Amino acid sequence: MITNISVRPYRSACNASLARRKVRRKSLAISPPKQIQRPLAAILIGVLLVVAGTSQLFSWQIQRTQQMLQQVQQQQKVLDDLHMVLLAKRAQLTSESHIQALAGARLELYVPAQGQVHQM
Repeated sequence: MITNISVRPYRSACNASLARRKVRRKSLAISPPKQIQRPLAAILIGVLLVVAGTSQLFSWQIQRTQQMLQQVQQQQKVLDDLHMVLLAKRAQLTSESHIQALAGARLELYVPAQGQVHQM
């Protein structure tokens, strides 16, 4: 046996090509060509402005709707208060004591006393 001879292990050609392929791979970050970057940036800025404008428009519309809703709620509260006053007035006008007093004053009709004889 011969000593001090450098021996290299056998590598197949297949393994060497795989190693080269790994080195040649590009990163996954995709960068558009320089000639497309400016128009693409302009389009993105335009889309951003359109989205911001649309959201501002919707915001104004929502604020206007909220103001109208508050006005309607205030009107509803006033109407509810007036309704309560009218219900109280109706209860007073339809009470038995008020009707008896009104019939006695206008038509001279009175409730007969207990034990009083009345004719029909």
